[in-house]
Amino acid sequence: MSNQRCATTGKAAQFCFHCSPLGWAKGILNAQAHVAKAKEYLPPAISVEGLLALRAATSHCYLCGEKLNWDDGPHLDHNHKTGEVRGYAHGSCNIIIGHLNTLRDTVGRGDRTQTINVLNMIVSNWIED
Repeated sequence: MSNQRCATTGKAAQFCFHCSPLGWAKGILNAQAHVAKAKEYLPPAISVEGLLALRAATSHCYLCGEKLNWDDGPHLDHNHKTGEVRGYAHGSCNIIIGHLNTLRDTVGRGDRTQTINVLNMIVSNWIED
């Protein structure tokens, strides 16, 4: 099966949700763990079974509420400090959360009020454009 391709998605069959849901879930969690280790944060705190259940229960991005397209590879969003899984999000929505976290940690220096003030300034300038 290692060299087979999915007829539906064209992906490697052992990592395709249609062909092998368990292999797909293991692949997602292994990739997340690898990135987390390299970037020195916690991986998602969810089991393979939990990931499969979350996918079965999720049809919309938890951030924007729009429908997810599973063929576009929604992102499994989680808290990098605690590992808590927040849900599946569009890639673009997940990137925004990452940028907001960076803003909080750098510009706001972890201070919630300072971060909100900076965000308000950014949004005000963005609306005016």
